[in-house]
Amino acid sequence: MRRICALAAALLMLFSLAAASGEDGAAFVMAGCDTSEYRRDWNSNLFFARMREQTGVSFSFNQFYNKDDFSAWKQGLTPDSADLPDVLFKAALTPGETRTLYERGVLIDLRPYIQENMPNLWALLEEHPNWKASITQPDGAIVALPLICPIQANNILWVNTDWLSALQMEAPTDAESLTAVLRAFKTGDPNRNGRDDEVPLTFTGMWDLKWLLHAYGIIMNDYGLFCDDRGVVTTPLTTDAMRAGLTWLHGLWSEGLIDASGFTAGESLRRVTDETTVPYGMALSNSVTSYLPSTQVSHYAAVSPLEYGGTAVYRSLLGEVTPGTFAVTCRCSDPAAVLRWADRLYSEEGCFLARSGLEGEEYTLGSDGTWRWAYAGDDLVRKVYVTAVIGDDIPVPGYIPVSYQERYAGDPVVHRQVQQSVMVAEVSRMPCPMVTFTKEEAERLAEIWPPIARYIEYSLTWFVTGDTPLTDETWAAFEAELTELGMPEVIGIWQAAVDRYEEAKR
Repeated sequence: MRRICALAAALLMLFSLAAASGEDGAAFVMAGCDTSEYRRDWNSNLFFARMREQTGVSFSFNQFYNKDDFSAWKQGLTPDSADLPDVLFKAALTPGETRTLYERGVLIDLRPYIQENMPNLWALLEEHPNWKASITQPDGAIVALPLICPIQANNILWVNTDWLSALQMEAPTDAESLTAVLRAFKTGDPNRNGRDDEVPLTFTGMWDLKWLLHAYGIIMNDYGLFCDDRGVVTTPLTTDAMRAGLTWLHGLWSEGLIDASGFTAGESLRRVTDETTVPYGMALSNSVTSYLPSTQVSHYAAVSPLEYGGTAVYRSLLGEVTPGTFAVTCRCSDPAAVLRWADRLYSEEGCFLARSGLEGEEYTLGSDGTWRWAYAGDDLVRKVYVTAVIGDDIPVPGYIPVSYQERYAGDPVVHRQVQQSVMVAEVSRMPCPMVTFTKEEAERLAEIWPPIARYIEYSLTWFVTGDTPLTDETWAAFEAELTELGMPEVIGIWQAAVDRYEEAKR
């Protein structure tokens, strides 16, 4: 009897795939956005053709090229929309859009289908319960699938290794040694031009400088919050460590060790285009190229997160999960089939297919397991980026293992940056987990948070610059005003969301 049931299930799956393959003239409808500068056409892109060959699932497309147009279209969707597709791919769904379209009945709960139809994704979620919790709605539903990438862009402190060598110094390891290096950069003429023109450390605004507070054991999210291992949410903003860290930053500012234009000029205004001019000893940015030409990248290295009390902790900016990349609508006649299609992307083979193409066609694989593009220059654009892969600045659903990034050998500079990003990631963590809010929580945060955010940004900036002297009186006033503006309520909203997150992990 068990064998008969298994055979029936197998025949049912084959029938489902045949129907989805378009053999009867039918295909699923996919909508999504592709902002590639190459004006990629999904109808002719080899990624979709190869996925059809491997899975038997085919699509027709409603493709957008403009994020704003795509966002406006998503917001207008209802279950009765004439142009409602079966799936959203590269969906760029914000938490608010996901919640609204789910409550409206446009998007369906995928959780009942995942274990049976997405073995690759299910294995990842079972191994990493925090990933599963990050994509779970307050009611327990999983409405949109993520991009999972353990090594994502982060805000990193980069140091000019040529300047360190010129001054015979080692990379800093804590706040004290960082201060010493910055002083040497300012006074030691490390660029050897005989002029006092070095900028020891450049940054953009208080948002950047807050990353340096890890030297005092402080990491926090953009709401000024931290969640400990017990799941308790607090704010480091009013701690003694924060006050000590701000005092340290004020000292750096007063000595001219951090960029005097950091609070007044954007990155673009301080970006150097002259490839022979290197004014910066250190830079806080996701990439050195934010401030300097790409030819200078090899002269900088990531500073290993600084120690405080014998240990190092660093903020992960994006975490490992980017939600909202793939969803199924109420119009889809066979959710299981399209989810089996999507599950392919949560394997290493699917990762290569979406982002590098086929081995022997768009890329080559070395005997040591490293890979490199089969084309260069204009050919790489025409024969790979335009026609064979699907990645751009809108996340593609799937899994990007660390090995995929580490094994790229086509550019030694890129390979070095990946290795350094891995080094930083090893001691990085999200200050608070990636949670989902109820509609009421999201609306309340939207109401009370903006004035709190402005107050925090201005207050911390003025403490650093000395426009507000950091005294017992001004510190007490800062704490009192945070309470008055509603910071305890913000903490309470986040605590409720974290409690649900912890429950979803279990």
